[in-house]
This record gives sequence, C-alpha cells and structure tokens, in this order.
Amino acid sequence: MSETIYTVGVANEALSRWIEKSNFSPGDKLPSERDLCHLLNVKRMTLRQALLNLESESKIFRKDRKGWFITPERFIYSPDSSSSFSISAKAQNREPTWEYLTKEKTNDYEEGINDIFFQGDRYPVYMITGWGGFGGTQSILS
Repeated sequence: MSETIYTVGVANEALSRWIEKSNFSPGDKLPSERDLCHLLNVKRMTLRQALLNLESESKIFRKDRKGWFITPERFIYSPDSSSSFSISAKAQNREPTWEYLTKEKTNDYEEGINDIFFQGDRYPVYMITGWGGFGGTQSILS
C-alpha cells in the first residue's frame, strides 16, 4: 500500500492530474469523496481542501447533495447585446432555461420609450423580471 498523502498541495496536484488523465467531459460527475479518498490515498479533510481549491480555480463545481462536477466552458453573454440569452446559449451548445419571477403593468418609464414604441402616446408597458440559466441553475437575472 502506498503512503497516505497529508499535504493539500500534493493532494491538489494528484487530483488535478487524475482529472486530466480521466478525460472527463464538461458536466461529468466526479466519483464520491469517499471513492476519491481511496483512489488517491488521501485523508478526507485533505481531499475536501483540494476539491475546494479546484473549485476556486473554476475547474470543478459542487451541487448540494449531488456531488462534484467538471465545470463546463465559460458562457459568454452580455445583456447589452442585441442577441437574446436563448440564442447566445444555443450558439454555445447549451440548452437554456428561463423562468418568470414577476410581471407587472406600469406607466412609470422613461419618456423616450413613448417616442420609440408609441409615437409619443403614453401606454402602459409590462415590466418583466426573470432568470435564465442551464439545467435549472440560475445564471442571469433580467
């Protein structure tokens, strides 16, 4: 049996190398912490610190009660762009989700909106708030 790893730095390197050699795809689930401890011959608290270090480097992420996963490539989107969230997501091979939080009718908006949409007349508009994301995870609030 090989010697147990005690330092977080060494555990971090061992875990990083193992992840790279394992050819995981973005979104893949890592084995349980218990299995990783046995696989890498690491104490549980040392492994947890190594996992948190990789999470801070955005290499992995954790879902509560579900485990650790390989981080997908960064999603690039600017709310100021003329492209919608949904179109940007699909262009980056992601399946977007969207959910409305509030929808209210209002007359309280900037005067310039009248000229653009209503030729100077004042009509009520809907103020809509919602979130967009991937796989039920909220990524953007609009």
